[in-house]
Amino acid sequence: MRLAGRVVAITGGGSGLGADACRLVRTREARAIAVVDLDSAAAGRVAAEVGGMPVTADVSSEQQVRAAVTAVE
Repeated sequence: MRLAGRVVAITGGGSGLGADACRLVRTREARAIAVVDLDSAAAGRVAAEVGGMPVTADVSSEQQVRAAVTAVE
């Protein structure tokens, strides 16, 4: 998986497999990692760990997903 120089957003990134995906992406030299989760505290913890940006969003809401993408951009 080649991620060097790319911006990556991981939904559900605050825990479990999503958090593991954030850790993996960090090792693949992504330019930026957006840790997207409904739980803002969890997103913040993982983002701090991987040097990413915490984004709070409910991915079942199109409006929140659009806002998350705008925040990441």
